[in-house]
Amino acid sequence: MKEQAGNRNAPEKRPQVKQTNETSSMQPASGLPMIQAMAASNLSQAQLLSWQQTLGNSQTQQLMQRMPSPQVVTRDRAEKSSLPRSTLSTGSSRGVVQRVLSEIRPNEDFKSDENPNNIAISDVLIAGRTPSPFTATMGAHSTAWVAHLDAVRRQLIGYLLDEACKYIINFAKAQQASPLLRLSAHLEEAHKKKLDDANIGLNTAVSNVEPFCDEKNIIDSFSVIVQLQKLISALLTFVNYLPMATVAGGNPGGNGEGSARELLNLYESASSANEFIEGAEEEKKNAESMMETEDNAELAEESIQEHERTIQYYEKVLADIKKDNKAVDLKKKPQLKTKVQNQLRKLFAAETPGVFAQSRVNSQNPVLICEVWALGLQHFLDTIRVAYPYSYEFAEWNQEKQLTEELRLLLIRQNDAEEVEQNFKLSGSNDEAYQIIYDLLRGKRAFQNLGGTNNVPIEDVLAKQAEPVAVAIGPSDFISENSGTLMSTVFLDESGKIGDVLIKGRTKSPFSSTEGMGAHSTAWTAHIDAVRTTMTGKTPKAAARALESLALEAFASSAYTVLKDQVDGKQAHMLGEAEGWLRKLLDQEIDFSNLQSVIAHLQQLIYAYLDFVNVTPLSTVVTGGVPGGRNEGRHRKLLLSFEDNQPIVSTKLKKQLQEALYGLFDPNAIDRFSPDSDKKGGDIDNLEAKKWLYGLNTLLHTLKAAYPKAYKAANFDEYILNQLDAPVEVDMVTELDRKEQEKEDKKDQDVLLSDLQDRETISQVLRARSWNIGQKVQVSVPFKGLYDTGYINGRLNEQDFTVKVQFIKESPQYMQMVGMDVYQIDQVRAIV
Repeated sequence: MKEQAGNRNAPEKRPQVKQTNETSSMQPASGLPMIQAMAASNLSQAQLLSWQQTLGNSQTQQLMQRMPSPQVVTRDRAEKSSLPRSTLSTGSSRGVVQRVLSEIRPNEDFKSDENPNNIAISDVLIAGRTPSPFTATMGAHSTAWVAHLDAVRRQLIGYLLDEACKYIINFAKAQQASPLLRLSAHLEEAHKKKLDDANIGLNTAVSNVEPFCDEKNIIDSFSVIVQLQKLISALLTFVNYLPMATVAGGNPGGNGEGSARELLNLYESASSANEFIEGAEEEKKNAESMMETEDNAELAEESIQEHERTIQYYEKVLADIKKDNKAVDLKKKPQLKTKVQNQLRKLFAAETPGVFAQSRVNSQNPVLICEVWALGLQHFLDTIRVAYPYSYEFAEWNQEKQLTEELRLLLIRQNDAEEVEQNFKLSGSNDEAYQIIYDLLRGKRAFQNLGGTNNVPIEDVLAKQAEPVAVAIGPSDFISENSGTLMSTVFLDESGKIGDVLIKGRTKSPFSSTEGMGAHSTAWTAHIDAVRTTMTGKTPKAAARALESLALEAFASSAYTVLKDQVDGKQAHMLGEAEGWLRKLLDQEIDFSNLQSVIAHLQQLIYAYLDFVNVTPLSTVVTGGVPGGRNEGRHRKLLLSFEDNQPIVSTKLKKQLQEALYGLFDPNAIDRFSPDSDKKGGDIDNLEAKKWLYGLNTLLHTLKAAYPKAYKAANFDEYILNQLDAPVEVDMVTELDRKEQEKEDKKDQDVLLSDLQDRETISQVLRARSWNIGQKVQVSVPFKGLYDTGYINGRLNEQDFTVKVQFIKESPQYMQMVGMDVYQIDQVRAIV
């Protein structure tokens, strides 16, 4: 990567491409066909008038609002320009960003008739972290944090700026009246102070946005966006400080809310598309009825064609969503409903009411614990109703029968929570406890123990209805790991450094469509977090250098240099393209004084690096595994929580960290790798040992980059070596049991490192990875029959498992080099 001198060769900003309905964000990398007639760049005044006359202003607004260009990078697009529109960071890259980092992406193609500065919002991305109410403690959110983020996003996406200001202010005021505030008396004084300060900050942010509720006060859109970003930060900070929003001592691993959010947002997207189809079909019928009048025939025909294209487009969207996740099939409602219900349930941490009762209220009064439950559940239901309105209605959580069933299931789940002492648990079979919570949620019962003077019943949760809005879906809602599309956004903090990097999705699979996305040996989320951790906290220039180092290490990895000729033709071709594009970006001259150019370059570089990683041999293999199917989300959440909070490491926590780190490894993927029959290269000696060594090298390198504090606390290097060195367990199976044992063996079980045939060699080589030049060693075969101690003098050769050793004749008066030789790893032992 080269730094430019001044702006001499600075890339120019490409004009915005006006695409239809977030096309590229909804599609796999192969692409959906563009509907040119609906692209804003091709809309004539006559066509727009036709829409308004046939669809009405409201439906026309909805269609127009879904036409911004998303910030999604694919290799074929990015190569066409050094600064493509798809990678530009709109809004926040120019403004002051708070600790909660947000980017509000406007659609300048749609604006108010009265004020051209009152433009629509096409998407909202939120990253960064709110300050924790605790210190050196890993807490857990009662309502999943991702649900709070999506609840905020739904107030903004699809609306004009003045409308968005009104909705977000109303939402903020609702949070300031949260039922959780009845628990304020049970907070520590330091927590109360943080909550009070956050409330003052939120009031200030609200007052700064309130003038823009009147579009006459919107002089320029950027000023409004900056104030909305500050309000998002203040709002989420306040929500995080609410009593029991986060509890100290809950399960930091969560309940798999990451994958739950992905499916729910896909369902929201599918439901939105379906609503557009239904609307277009109805308007098409109206247009067809106009054909009978000769004066309107030409206009009606044009309108019918537009509606047909709309229907075709959204039907393709539904097909692609179904392809992305087979569960999201609107035609299979019974199965889908169960799936949606299960995902919504994952967004509530059932252990948190009990943890709060035992740690803050410190009372075993069952009625009081029921009241804690009711307050937590009302806050949860109020949040998911706003965040996922289509899902909430479809799952029938707004109906008495389903609400009672969900309450029963959550009470059963908290029985298994290790974090809650038995005396603070409510039995799922306890009808009295269940009835108390239900009556409290329905507003049929007053609070006896919580709230002080504010002990009146809460509002009936079933009286509140979800309000789905078709346009409130952003491009980022469509991105998932299965889609073959990757979106990255670089956020700057108030100091101008990288505050966070939001990466969603996955680059295109190296396998055929029938083989699917494959399974990663090291979890894809770990590769993403390695990029985030590497960049965060650095200046844009330093972040670019750090990414360059990651890329150069990937080029030098043995998995690439040794195995690149062992894969089939398609993967080899994709690997060559990925390498070429990544090297091209690394060689590109960058003007680091042009911030917009640098951000665009970083986002391209992120895609190119991850694309190369994804197609590197051993990284992804063809398998029946499902992405996220190994509880990777839970492992990752625990690790990120540790990175943020750095609690005291107990023996139990160290074991949890080890298990979480190893949980991001799929040994079966390494085991299944084998040279393709279409390979260009020749056979490789010791391939079995080498593929495990290279796979473990990648794992260790990636995890150390992604979660450095957890990696060190877990002593993960030693953990892996212990797995390799563990004694093999021999099960004595009788002849009568052998058939059952064979059936069991056929199941897809994880390969154990201790069962590897070459585990001793792998262990020796992994230990040698830590040797630096100058490391003193002892050799089993003395050099020239005289010298058995020497010093490492060169890098470990992972292809033939050898290392160079320099021998020195030492005496009190002098040191004399006597020679150097190459030794096999098993002939060398480090001297500590």
